[in-house]
Amino acid sequence: MWIMGRLPTGHVYASVSIDHKDKTKIAIRTRSELDAQRVVDALGLQIGLQPYEITPTPQADYGWRVVVEPADYQRLLNLMCHQIDYERFKPTIPKDEEWRYEAYLECWHDLLRLTAGDHDKELA
Repeated sequence: MWIMGRLPTGHVYASVSIDHKDKTKIAIRTRSELDAQRVVDALGLQIGLQPYEITPTPQADYGWRVVVEPADYQRLLNLMCHQIDYERFKPTIPKDEEWRYEAYLECWHDLLRLTAGDHDKELA
C-alpha cells in the first residue's frame, strides 16, 4: 500500500507492507529519511507510543524503514485522516518541499491514465 498524506509532523510518502522479518508487524518504508522521521515523530510525540527506530536500508529501493505494531499503524492512519482539512491535497505541500510537490504531481498525472481509459498505453 502506498500512502501519501499529511501528519501533524509534515507530509509523508511511504510504502507499507508486512515486515519481511516479522510477519506480525508492519513495515513502513520511505524513500527519504525526513519522511521516516516524521512517521516516528508522529507516533511518539502525537500519539505517545514507544519510540520506534528508523532502520537505514541503503541497498533496498526504499532507503529507510520503520517497523511497527499493526495497531500502531492503524493509529497512524487515523491521525493522518484527522489532518484532512483541505479540499485539494497538493496545495497543502509546503513551498520548501517543491521536490515533493513535483513528485506527487507526476504520480497524479501518471495515474490519471486510469480514469482517462489510457491504461493500456505507454507513459508519455
